[in-house]
Amino acid sequence: MDAQTAGTFADALATNATLRSLCVGDDAFGDDGVRALAPGIAASASLRSIDLENKGVGDDGARALGDAIRHSGRGATLESVNLSRNPNLGEAGIVAVCDGARLAGGLTRLSLAGATLADAACAAIGRWLAASTRVDVLDLTDATFASDAGAGLLLDGLRAVAEAADEEEDEEEEEDGETEEPGRRVLRELILDGAKLGDAGAVALAGGGSARGGGLPVRCLSLIGCGIGAEGAIALARDLGAVNALNLRDNAIGDDGAKALAARASGKLKTVDVGSNGLGPVGAAAFVGLALGSTLESLSLFGNEEIGGIGELRPVLMGAIDMLRLPSSSEEPCASSMSAAFATLDLGGCGVTLGGLRTLCDCLSETPTLFPKLETLVLGGNPGCQDDEWEDVLERLRAGRVGLDAAWRAADAGENPGGGGGGGGAAAPSGEELLRRYREQERENIPPIVDEPDSD
Repeated sequence: MDAQTAGTFADALATNATLRSLCVGDDAFGDDGVRALAPGIAASASLRSIDLENKGVGDDGARALGDAIRHSGRGATLESVNLSRNPNLGEAGIVAVCDGARLAGGLTRLSLAGATLADAACAAIGRWLAASTRVDVLDLTDATFASDAGAGLLLDGLRAVAEAADEEEDEEEEEDGETEEPGRRVLRELILDGAKLGDAGAVALAGGGSARGGGLPVRCLSLIGCGIGAEGAIALARDLGAVNALNLRDNAIGDDGAKALAARASGKLKTVDVGSNGLGPVGAAAFVGLALGSTLESLSLFGNEEIGGIGELRPVLMGAIDMLRLPSSSEEPCASSMSAAFATLDLGGCGVTLGGLRTLCDCLSETPTLFPKLETLVLGGNPGCQDDEWEDVLERLRAGRVGLDAAWRAADAGENPGGGGGGGGAAAPSGEELLRRYREQERENIPPIVDEPDSD
């Protein structure tokens, strides 16, 4: 679609009362196309979403879009804007769109994946967030920050709003002696996957590593592959705030970072993914211990190959079992009630030996009140699943946990997962080969083999 056609489409858009979502053109659409389309966006009575990903949009086109958002009339308000993968989009364009959205109100989703974010652009995003009563998603996948401070600027506005609410609450409490929960503005989902924050960026995102304004004003925080180490994880742990879902897969937080997060996350996190983070048995034990004493529902430790035999998990599990055996009159907390929400544990590709699998599975099968709501246990890519005795361990688990799905990928069964033929067979694949296959199949979304109890 060229600019002339876009102008004609804009005229139609201005009179259309039903169109809610728009995606037009290709990477040649560019600034001329957006400028021609902008009057129709401003005049539309129905448009809610516009997708301009990879459309060749630069600062001039983004300025026109920001102006259209600011002056939109007839009651229509854009709720979703996607400007991802536009290499020519810079600071001025992002500022214009965010300022337009801030003044108009109503925008709940902004996607700027692949953008280069100068500090001024980050500050403009922060002003929009602070002025908005609701934002569902801010997607900054693969974004490049011009400075380490940029990530912190994104959330400074929301933190300032929270601090002001706290001060107002304190004043009201002094006046009438009553306390009310302040209405906090929280970003529902912040996606920074692939943005190379490093530890310095993570510290900035966490408000400098010290709790401010009630902590991170985000519900779901995704930081996959951001180059975050133990220092960054420790800073995030001090500032978890509203976060209840945390994805840190493919970083390098190690056992120190894992211990810090687990120590501060009780009662906060419901979903945690710390796969492929260089965790060993100590870090794994910290998170499994968290599941015993919090509202955690799902934990992924996938790809932490150093976990191995789960030696450090044994005292954690046995300690929980001992707690379960305490008399009901005891004042000690009941592990079953504390872990009632825990439903999913992924230990795939963790180098777990048969001994480690036996420890885990026997604890679960012999103590049904340990993680009583556990529904899915993923064990794919572990060498212990190739051992001849694994089937016996699995059968005991199935007998003790009738409702539990023990899942592993087809790769775990060797070259012939269906088991159809060929006696004497090839040697079992190595642990590295198992993990490679498991990773490939996970990326391709191949369903796991799930071992379920036979129905009578």
